[in-house]
Amino acid sequence: MLKFAILLRAMQIFTHSAHNLCKGATFHEDHSFFGDVYGKAEGWYDSVVERIIGLGYEEQVNLQSILSGVVQELNGAPSTDKSVTDFYLFLALQLDEANKMCSQICKHPDATEGTKQLIGGIADELEILEYKVQRRLG
Repeated sequence: MLKFAILLRAMQIFTHSAHNLCKGATFHEDHSFFGDVYGKAEGWYDSVVERIIGLGYEEQVNLQSILSGVVQELNGAPSTDKSVTDFYLFLALQLDEANKMCSQICKHPDATEGTKQLIGGIADELEILEYKVQRRLG
């Protein structure tokens, strides 16, 4: 689950940046969308990390491992000279990876019912975001 938490933190940082950097004819819609996503990703990250700690794996949650993982996850993120479409394409990759991780976590034999519910709720919202991103990329 730590890798999932790291991906959520990377998604939060990336979409916050995209929120600040988007421009052009669709600025208002894009700015609002990315703002919603980074807010959700921050909440998901917090919930997943609290679950990890609550399940007794506090030693896994340390700043160095989180930051190192986030840097790896953001490798290849579009720079400021890219178009808003590139931001959406990168987010689509993150969402796809996050949904795959949700399935893996829920299928793990040690996953508690509470964890399955938490991850299932996040997966539900991720699928909605995937739909919106695909429609935007249309």
